[in-house]
Amino acid sequence: ALARVAGVLAEHRRGAMRARWFSLAQPGEAEAFAAAVRDLARDAAGGDRPGDLPTDDDMDRFLAMERSLHAVDLSGLVRQLPVYRIDPGTMPRIVMLELTVSIPEIERLFGLRLADDPWLYGRVTELLDRRMLYHLARDRDDHPLPLAVKMHAATVAGAEFTTRIAALPAKRHGRLVVELPWLEWEQDREMVVAAIAAARRMDLGIALD
Repeated sequence: ALARVAGVLAEHRRGAMRARWFSLAQPGEAEAFAAAVRDLARDAAGGDRPGDLPTDDDMDRFLAMERSLHAVDLSGLVRQLPVYRIDPGTMPRIVMLELTVSIPEIERLFGLRLADDPWLYGRVTELLDRRMLYHLARDRDDHPLPLAVKMHAATVAGAEFTTRIAALPAKRHGRLVVELPWLEWEQDREMVVAAIAAARRMDLGIALD
């Protein structure tokens, strides 16, 4: 179970988690456990300040990426992934297409490893939320399937989101699904509830990713 949680954290660039097990009945294990607890207590004595606060260099890199991403055409970076419904005794069928921006391509484009900087990753993906909405307003694909897009809850609950959705072509209305991160549901439930309410007012589908 801990390995699964660690995998989710790593996938969403939310940090790392490690576990160590002690069998206290074994010789030497109780002493090792006590030493580990002393080490953790010493590390915690400095306070609970996170180790990944943004630095001036982080901010400079983000601002440079922000300027570039405002100018770049996202169409070459957007990937379409089919989402299937599987019912017992039937063949899988595609029910919608998920649109995502390729993070590896963004990393290659700017020569950065976003996975190594959770703060920068969070800011860049928030910017990509807005760029994806801009892309949808100009996308000429005319397939009949609903489109799903991943968005931060703060983006969907924000005032700008309503304006962006209103600017989408008529063919998109009623056929757009907003995917909200499960981790944000765990971390800031009030924000996600506000995002769900905003999406419902605009006749958008909602999914927890």
